[in-house]
Amino acid sequence: MYNYFESKDALLKAILDDGMARIYGDYELPEPFDRAALHHFLDFSYAKYHEQSTFFRLYMSMIMQPQIYEVAINIGEKERAIAMAVYNYFMTHFENGLEEYFYFSTFVKGLNVLMTFHDESYPYLQMIERIKSQY
Repeated sequence: MYNYFESKDALLKAILDDGMARIYGDYELPEPFDRAALHHFLDFSYAKYHEQSTFFRLYMSMIMQPQIYEVAINIGEKERAIAMAVYNYFMTHFENGLEEYFYFSTFVKGLNVLMTFHDESYPYLQMIERIKSQY
């Protein structure tokens, strides 16, 4: 397999890019990115998790490893555009936009960890609804 890639990191990046494409490949970033768009993004992400829960758990377990995370933080264009849209939403809609953005992203990352390591009986949908009620 290594013969098809320049390096181990190039192979890893290809795997990570493929994973992100499987998760967000068919997500259409709306303009403008407003509250409804944020809620749609959360619903979309949750639905993708349920459609591909085995893949999602494996993928998230993989990218949480420190040596892999270093490669994973160099996300693709689409993921960067989504992250910037979420960031800009918080910066333009909240007085303390940066603080709210960090709070939101910490909450969502924590939920991702829970979805990775807990079974389907965890109240994920209720957690998503709680996040949406705040934002």
